[in-house]
Amino acid sequence: MHATGQQRREVMERLLRVWEANPHLRLGQLLRHATYGVDISYLFDEELAELLEQHLPKKPTLVPRRDAAP
Repeated sequence: MHATGQQRREVMERLLRVWEANPHLRLGQLLRHATYGVDISYLFDEELAELLEQHLPKKPTLVPRRDAAP
């Protein structure tokens, strides 16, 4: 089954969200890590997107303000 243009855009948007949440990784590293080394050529796009989304932060990371009083 071939993905439609809209489905491909959605998968790419999901990939971008995960990559932005993990900026320290190169794309190849992100894909390898997210798929646990599975050959991604055998995964459907949706399966890949679901594996990638497991690497999104569960909740936003709070960073203390520098000007905040102790």
